[in-house]
Amino acid sequence: MRTREESAAARPEEREFARIGVEISARVQPLDESRAARLAERVKSLSSVWVPTDESTLRDMAAGSVPANEALLARAMLELVDRLACLEDRLRETEGPVKPAVVSQLSGGGGLLACPLAFSVGDPFEIQLCSNADGVPPILALGRIVHRSAGEPTSGFRFEAMHPKDQTLLMRFLYRLQREALRRSHRQE
Repeated sequence: MRTREESAAARPEEREFARIGVEISARVQPLDESRAARLAERVKSLSSVWVPTDESTLRDMAAGSVPANEALLARAMLELVDRLACLEDRLRETEGPVKPAVVSQLSGGGGLLACPLAFSVGDPFEIQLCSNADGVPPILALGRIVHRSAGEPTSGFRFEAMHPKDQTLLMRFLYRLQREALRRSHRQE
């Protein structure tokens, strides 16, 4: 009889989390090991979530789905979020290149990263998923490249450090996408 570890080694295609076919905008920044360790400590203690509601709710409020004074407040908060994101990008650029990227085949454990930076297997990097109207949670995490395909501009990565609240938000987002895909497939039958 095989142990759990032997069984897992015999079936490397099994994953802890299901992958979801998505395309999400992100920003990435390569890190050295000392900066990766500092980021790991930071993201574990500080959630990326800064408001009690998601950005899409703020956008709905700003569009006028609530009384005028609340819509004005929502618009002001969105403006502040945009300005803070710009400032944060400028600060990060002083520490090295911050590049746009696209994450696909996302799961709670990692995903597939397409970006203009030349990563090698084992390279740590900071990744920030960009929030959008589809409900993508704004998540900051430490990632590490786990594989590269020869001749391909993509790299497989795993999340190494993420705040538990951000992990929960990411999993809820992915489960929602799974449910929507199931509903669509049942309607087509």
